[in-house]
Amino acid sequence: MIGIILLWLFVAVNIALLLWVILQAFRDTRSILNHPLGWPHSWAVTNFIEAWNVAGFGRAAINSIGVTAVASVLTVALAAPAAYHLSRHESRLTGGITMYFILGLGIPAQIIIIPLFVMLAKVGLTNSLIGLVIVYIGVGMPFTVFLLTAFFRSLPSELEEAAALDGASPVSTFIRVMLPVARGGLVTALVLQIIAN
Repeated sequence: MIGIILLWLFVAVNIALLLWVILQAFRDTRSILNHPLGWPHSWAVTNFIEAWNVAGFGRAAINSIGVTAVASVLTVALAAPAAYHLSRHESRLTGGITMYFILGLGIPAQIIIIPLFVMLAKVGLTNSLIGLVIVYIGVGMPFTVFLLTAFFRSLPSELEEAAALDGASPVSTFIRVMLPVARGGLVTALVLQIIAN
């Protein structure tokens, strides 16, 4: 009971903060600095128009949506075959690669910022959307492979055996049989990547 009360209190505080931010968006900078908790005197949308046009918010929003969409789709598209192979072929090599991806989950992003910047600068991809997409893919791969590996392991191997009896190649089995069955896991991985990016 106490946990539920604390949870709803946390939700209420977050909603109140969100409403406060929305209200402050209608005020000018001077009135916010003079009275931080004050109410807006008018409901003019000039701040939003100025942010969109002068501050370049429109271009930034479009870039963010594009980079997030491309990076998320590519991360899942690259992680799915890797996770499928790691889940179905158990050997010392695949075990080591799986451990490598798991270790990638434990590396804080703050540690790799400077090496990432140096590497991107050497190939001329700083201040570039392509460079940002590459970084998002690299940072998102460990978790996505780990998640999809566990999901593919939960699928019955009888599906692959039936496809092999019908004459399907391993690639055809993966694309035509396993990917449709794993649609739930793929959508989950995609949504989590979109949230993370």
